[in-house]
Amino acid sequence: MAFKITGDCINCGVCKVECPFGAILQGGINWRKKYDQSFMYNDVPAFKDPFYSDTIYYVVPDLCNECKDYYSEPQCVMICPMGSVVRDEMACSAGNGFICRDEVFNPLFSYSNVN
Repeated sequence: MAFKITGDCINCGVCKVECPFGAILQGGINWRKKYDQSFMYNDVPAFKDPFYSDTIYYVVPDLCNECKDYYSEPQCVMICPMGSVVRDEMACSAGNGFICRDEVFNPLFSYSNVN
């Protein structure tokens, strides 16, 4: 499970600063160009994931671990002045090709059920 940033976001950037994993990026910055090894060192155009945003900050679900083992609750949720950071129930089931932590331990999950 991960979080998403809603349209109420005022682009203040405090969530990005507080995230210990770098899972929050400014709108318009494609995370694959920043973190994905297959896109970092070549000219392959990065595709836009379902959680990507051109306009507001966004959370990369595969990088977010909800601050587990570091804090008692997610720092982005605590620090957001607008309450724009909310749990994204569909983050791991969006058919985005990621194998999320919850799915690895869920024997009932199947990619055939997605979409």
